[in-house]
Amino acid sequence: MRLSLILLLSIFLVACNNNDVGKTTDNPTNAEATSKNDFPTSKEVYDYAQSEFDSLTNFGDDYSPEEHDELVIQKTADYFDIDYETANQLYMEEATGIKDGTKFKSTIEHSSEMTMDLFKLLQPNMTYEEVTALTNLEGTLDLTMSSTSEGIESYKYDGVGYSSLSLMFFDGKLASTSQAGLVGTPALSLEGYEQLVKGMPLSEVLTLLGEGEYTGFMDSPNNGLLTSYTYKLNSHYIQFAFYDGYLFEVPTLPTN
Repeated sequence: MRLSLILLLSIFLVACNNNDVGKTTDNPTNAEATSKNDFPTSKEVYDYAQSEFDSLTNFGDDYSPEEHDELVIQKTADYFDIDYETANQLYMEEATGIKDGTKFKSTIEHSSEMTMDLFKLLQPNMTYEEVTALTNLEGTLDLTMSSTSEGIESYKYDGVGYSSLSLMFFDGKLASTSQAGLVGTPALSLEGYEQLVKGMPLSEVLTLLGEGEYTGFMDSPNNGLLTSYTYKLNSHYIQFAFYDGYLFEVPTLPTN
């Protein structure tokens, strides 16, 4: 499941705007059994893309967003003899349960609470209905953080454990997400920290520091897409901010 969710998130980012896959390649996918001359279904595209992802990344162990995200969809498009945009659209239709603007109930079984895997799927400009179709979860409108006159709606969601998270929509489009406590905050690698430089791609930072606690995003027309990851150093929480996928600055570590 986690590999599919990682790929889904990355394809969303590359496009700008789940069925579980087992670790086996012995049996052909539905896509492989389909003639190239037939226009593929969304499930055939999804299955083939997932098999390509597993093959190219050694089931996610060698995954690099910059190298594999567009490559997976392009290879899928080439296999079915369709263009990139069509392949990406068909993949997203099957993965999210959103087809031609019509929402239908997802066949993916989700927890009754928000998890980190689901939280990472959320993308800028999604509508509340799209978020609901994707997660199978309903939020609670937070009147203290919402303003009808300014087009702002903020929703709180139940998360696993003692976590807290919120989603803010501006003019009906998802503009920011934030969470705390969905997963434990990992320790900061001082060895990796010493190698960081401003402007380093997110993938390189995560390679040096390990997977941090993803705390959400904020989409700003003027400043681009801000995403953040948090690590723990002793009793301190160190946050790393990325604008459009690049490290904004190397945060200064506390002296005590």
